[in-house]
Amino acid sequence: MKNDMISIIIPIYNVEKYLEKCLDSILNQTYKNLEIILIDDGSTDNSPNICNSYCEKDKRIKIIHKNNEGVSSARNKGIELSKGKYIVFIDSDDYVSNEHIEVLYDCIISNNVDLVISNLIDISEDGIILNNEEKESFLMNKDQCLKELLSEDNFYHLCCGNIYRKDLLEKIRFNCKYRIAEDLDFLYRYIKQISSAYFLSKNTYYYLKREGSATNSIYSEKWNDELKICNFIISEMVELENNFHKYAKRKYIRLNINQAYRFKLNKNQTKILKNNIKIYKNEMFNSKLFDNKEKLKIFLLLKSYYLFKIVSNIKDKIIKYKRSLV
Repeated sequence: MKNDMISIIIPIYNVEKYLEKCLDSILNQTYKNLEIILIDDGSTDNSPNICNSYCEKDKRIKIIHKNNEGVSSARNKGIELSKGKYIVFIDSDDYVSNEHIEVLYDCIISNNVDLVISNLIDISEDGIILNNEEKESFLMNKDQCLKELLSEDNFYHLCCGNIYRKDLLEKIRFNCKYRIAEDLDFLYRYIKQISSAYFLSKNTYYYLKREGSATNSIYSEKWNDELKICNFIISEMVELENNFHKYAKRKYIRLNINQAYRFKLNKNQTKILKNNIKIYKNEMFNSKLFDNKEKLKIFLLLKSYYLFKIVSNIKDKIIKYKRSLV
């Protein structure tokens, strides 16, 4: 049985509420040959002290304190310092089951692939499981993996919880100019150079979905980053002799719908968002990639943003009520 070193990279910024649970879950891993790299990105709460105390507990832990430059910079620093053959990113407000690393490692070795994408369990701050869907595991070549990344049928574009080959990361870093959706850009560029990947359905990664005013947050221009990344992917995909650009265009529309759902937009922001959707709407409707529910969302949003928000708020309240009954 192989026993390669695996580097776990954890970017940290003001997460004192969640950090100990995250670190405890990593120290309890059944796979022991670990290098645990904590990158404190200029935290102003008690996170640095928590990191230091854990560093004293376990010699596998390395702690780097740096000025605040964002999560991409922190992850890049971790890649630069890592010595493992494989790399796993874990967000500091998430946690993993005891066998998470062992399951990932066994999978990447036994299937001889360049990437293993882990299924995620969505949880609330109260520990309530929001999504624990059982899916089938499957092997993918590069093209199939790109299609899955864009279609979102089985996994979302998050970099955390997966296992990567360190040698394939030599020329890839997170793009620090992106403040949002840096995962999508990173995964897209990593997948472009792989031969094969594996989607692992086993639920071992707990992804925290922080509560808040989900449908009425103030919009920030940084959310344009995810649209820019998606448009870049579309521009590359249209040059290829496949239909993957259609999945990228559908993703672009979905991102706009998600922004309309999450944020309280002013009149000008709403107009821009509607125009974004109209760019690919007819082509996508004709391609039959949208089901009737999604078509209804798009129709409602284009017809009246106000009505779209009312329906979204009602839907949210129904979901929260159903969860309270569990």
